[in-house]
Amino acid sequence: MSCCDTVTIDSRQTSQSSIIYNNRELHYYISTPNDFDSSKSYPLLIVLHGGTRVDSSTAFWILENLYVPALYETNLLIVAPNSPSNFGWDKIEGIESIKEIINDTKQHYLIDANSYIVSGYSMGAIMAWHVLEQLPQQFIGAISVSGRYGWDSIPYLFDDQNDNPYLNSDIDILLRKYFYVINSRIDDQFPFIEVEWQMNKLIELGVSIQFNPVDDVLHVPASGFIQTLQNSIPWINSLLTSY
Repeated sequence: MSCCDTVTIDSRQTSQSSIIYNNRELHYYISTPNDFDSSKSYPLLIVLHGGTRVDSSTAFWILENLYVPALYETNLLIVAPNSPSNFGWDKIEGIESIKEIINDTKQHYLIDANSYIVSGYSMGAIMAWHVLEQLPQQFIGAISVSGRYGWDSIPYLFDDQNDNPYLNSDIDILLRKYFYVINSRIDDQFPFIEVEWQMNKLIELGVSIQFNPVDDVLHVPASGFIQTLQNSIPWINSLLTSY
């Protein structure tokens, strides 16, 4: 997809834009709803690609292969940024670049207040949890696809400790947000037993998580999660109408 092309996927139009971030051009992609009206405001969904080598079209790939096929019937304004690093997501620069891309998007599109959701696939799912923690004033919830919470290894799982490793003080922001979590029982990147254990521990402390296991999908391709992500639409609509 070249500089200013617009393509139609599943009745949604996707276009490319860019900002200058740290003296380099950083691409991002915007997918607008069917019958888009520039005079109306829309809820925003930021979607984050996985841990892969980044080129100008990396974010477009995750839109084309997962998010647009799953969510094409929604009225979400879907924005997919490229990571500013050469591979995957950097916690600090990633947050700063996402903030800049949101600000740039708001210069061209009307976005509903209190209607920001973040989602990610694989490493992008880990980043989505981090975005929500770092930008809680903007984001009301997150959709995690084939990832986990946190950058570090999951504590205690194979130890003899039965207590909950998470402290309410550490997850205070999570307790005030909403999560839709998708993972496969046969994921060969993030073992299901670990993610399930982790989600149960967070739920035990009161985090609002709708956990949605998939039976027969490997970690890749991302397109294997289209149907399960599509099933999140009622959750998205409920979340948006509750604010």
